[in-house]
Amino acid sequence: MDAGASAAQLLGDTLLGAGLGPGGGTLPLALRTFGSGTMEARQGGGTLGQQLLTGGLFAGTELLTEKLSSAALPFKLVYGDGNPALEHKLDTLVAQAVRKFAGTPTGQRVLGGALQAGKSFALEGLEEFVGDWLQWQLPRLYGGDVNSFSDQLAGSLNSFFTGGLVGLFGAGIDPGTFNFSVDVENEPYAGFRFSDQRGFKQPSGIEQKNTKWQSYLDAYDQEEFKKPFHNLKTMVQSTQTRSFSDLSPLGRNNDSVF
Repeated sequence: MDAGASAAQLLGDTLLGAGLGPGGGTLPLALRTFGSGTMEARQGGGTLGQQLLTGGLFAGTELLTEKLSSAALPFKLVYGDGNPALEHKLDTLVAQAVRKFAGTPTGQRVLGGALQAGKSFALEGLEEFVGDWLQWQLPRLYGGDVNSFSDQLAGSLNSFFTGGLVGLFGAGIDPGTFNFSVDVENEPYAGFRFSDQRGFKQPSGIEQKNTKWQSYLDAYDQEEFKKPFHNLKTMVQSTQTRSFSDLSPLGRNNDSVF
């Protein structure tokens, strides 16, 4: 299957699953791959039961690999989120690379966008590669021919590059690819998230408690820290009282004229 056919299938899944909300494209994806598997088994001489079993396993492996990741926004909208731990780890690595090698907002957008596109290429290609190997031995279920190892490897590598091109297509229509920046605010754990062009942020939450500024804030609650300010306030009030007394026509004792 070439990249054009894969992109057409993505578009079809998008349109058919649009009414189901985010992730709705998994239903037409499952139905399509189920039909493909049953047709293959029927053409190979399989019984009805073998056809149904083969189609079910085709659909199951396709859904399993699709949930490995959803690197670009279009895939998240069509097929739902992928593996959150894997995606967060990869996002962290991308953000760390951007922090290390790009020091300006423009550099962040360029390098971050390129790495995002590369990540989408690799993950979408990996899905197809793994899927091919999971389905390698399924023709045995209906007595069909199984590819040799070398043929399977060549076919899976071709699927990898085909899936990678679809991944690049998805990254190309993802606005986040062209507006990449690094921000650690509002993260549930120490990592990075994509935001607007506000640039790098200082750690917040637990991480920030280790900074010297937090120690100053903590010290403010201690009496020895408040004492100088209390003394200063007393001195200012005393100065104001003396100044008023000096200006009074009755002198310092403020005696009443009545």
